[in-house]
Amino acid sequence: MNTRLALITALLLLATGGCGDVYIGPDGPDPATRPLRCQQPPDEPSGMQVLLAQSVPTASAVPCLNDDVTDWLMTVFEVVNGKARIEFTHRYGRDDDTATLDFAADCDLGAAREVSSRFDGMRRYDRPGTSATRYTDRIYYVSPGACTSLRFDLSGAGADLRGAEISGVLGFVPRATLDRQIKAASDGHLHLDP
Repeated sequence: MNTRLALITALLLLATGGCGDVYIGPDGPDPATRPLRCQQPPDEPSGMQVLLAQSVPTASAVPCLNDDVTDWLMTVFEVVNGKARIEFTHRYGRDDDTATLDFAADCDLGAAREVSSRFDGMRRYDRPGTSATRYTDRIYYVSPGACTSLRFDLSGAGADLRGAEISGVLGFVPRATLDRQIKAASDGHLHLDP
């Protein structure tokens, strides 16, 4: 088996192992978000994070979550060549209350303005929403070779606070860290695309 095929097989096994359960409980964090946690065991790479890294091979870091998001459920995880999308739905909001994370090599910032970033090596841009009835802000984190955008479509009282809950736990895991985890888990046989 060639190295590329072995990596694809390993990624599929890792990904399906990380998101096989369907969450139906009313309390606590959605188990499907655990593979998105920034801190993973050193020799157990998250299949979801590896797929994110492989989807945008130019990225030096991939998005992750620094903590549980108790009131948010992951409802979409799409990864294709060149981009990825993760959608979260708020547990107590309306069905269309979502926060969507898009990850790609670049993005259209439109009229977003640069603000201070809490992540070294990343520039942050904000684009406030224009709707009077919905919270539709967008946040962009741009680094060489990657753009992560977090867009909100929320309604009702406290919509901005619900948005702050998920944007506050957004983090990034370095590509080099994921590569070390893959090498450790595969006894040095597998690695991320450069």
